[in-house]
Amino acid sequence: MLPWEKMIDRDERRIMRLIAAALIVLLFIATTIGFFVWLSHQHEGYVIRVEPETERQHNFVAALYFEGFFNVRFINETTKNGTDAMDIVVRQDALEDLENFLIGRKTHYEIIKEIDEEINFPEKVDAFALGHHNSYDSIVKWMNELTLTYYGLVETFTMGTTHEHRPIVGIRIGVSKQDKPKRAIWIDGGTHGREWAAVHAVTFFIHQLLCQYGIDKNMTKYVDTLEFFIVPVVNPDGYEFTRSAIDNRLWRKNRSARQCNATGNCCQGVDLNRNFDVFFGERDSSDDPCSNMHQGTAPFSEPETRAIKDMVLSNDLKDRLHAFITMHTFGQTVLYPDTMGNDSLHVNEEELKSLGAKVVDAIKGVRGTEYKTGKSSELMYPFSGSHDWAAFVAGIKNAFCIEMSPLFTPETKTIGFMLPKDELVPTAIEVWEGVKAIIEAVIAYKEDKPK
Repeated sequence: MLPWEKMIDRDERRIMRLIAAALIVLLFIATTIGFFVWLSHQHEGYVIRVEPETERQHNFVAALYFEGFFNVRFINETTKNGTDAMDIVVRQDALEDLENFLIGRKTHYEIIKEIDEEINFPEKVDAFALGHHNSYDSIVKWMNELTLTYYGLVETFTMGTTHEHRPIVGIRIGVSKQDKPKRAIWIDGGTHGREWAAVHAVTFFIHQLLCQYGIDKNMTKYVDTLEFFIVPVVNPDGYEFTRSAIDNRLWRKNRSARQCNATGNCCQGVDLNRNFDVFFGERDSSDDPCSNMHQGTAPFSEPETRAIKDMVLSNDLKDRLHAFITMHTFGQTVLYPDTMGNDSLHVNEEELKSLGAKVVDAIKGVRGTEYKTGKSSELMYPFSGSHDWAAFVAGIKNAFCIEMSPLFTPETKTIGFMLPKDELVPTAIEVWEGVKAIIEAVIAYKEDKPK
């Protein structure tokens, strides 16, 4: 080969190497852009309300549910009634395909909610902050920091471990001395993963009790007189799952292992509020693991409910817990235990009704929000939950389930779980006034053992 030919060969090789390098760079850029486009689609989407009118249309929609087409997430039940409207979360990049599927099968639908910045995906707040949807880890870290700031007044506790190995952490405020145990109040939230506003409200309660201690005379009285056991997130796995992607946002259950139903469909999770040993399998619950209301294989089959049972019935608490308050969304109701005509169950309904009315009045006094008080079968639908168990099994005198804003209507029946971010603090403020009415009742009670 002549010298000039060798020079050309070297130049060609150099050019080929440059072209290959450029192609790698372009491929990297395209992949990166594609990743961020995909990532953005995880956090943007829509709630679609589908209304099948015929059995054939219902079967098409059921196929979406069981086969997982378009990666949609069903929010409410799909098999109770073939004519029921069904709400579905779909990512932005799958919306057109879903619409074409429904139009091609002449199935009526409407877009009832766009999900974007309003639910803060992804919300990267490293430190805990009120007015934000904080991660579970940041909530736990914040509670641990409070034990240092308010040393001797506050302790954290771990009452169990979830299926995904997260600790279930709570905070103990106004710690009793061993020789002088105080009356105690239990408050929890986050039983259902999607109920972010309830989690925020419970953290707001903690903030008020501690940050106003020594400043506000009522907060000081509460902490000096009582001991509070507060668990902001009963269901950490479900809560974090709802934060992971848009199509998971409205997940209700915990993240227990998959189980299969009689038709061979396999689904994950248990509704923790149906997993207590009062009315188990009776009220608005299901033995179908693909149901949002799946009760589990047996009472207390789940580590989260066992943790509540073991803590509430422990020697430390069983004789001094005088109120049990569980925060949920949504419906603007203050619910007390419902015997549903079972003569073997006893509760002082008149006292609970009277106290419930005080809670409602206190909430309304903040900005006029109208709540109602009563039994679940009267105000919503007959269901059982942890507050029923607290009253009928644990024997706690004042047991309430507070369903926060907004009001439950056919239009809000699923999107109501997504309280606008600018409503988080105002809603927490008003329900805190209601909770304070219960606290005042516990303090005012004259007997040593008000049970």
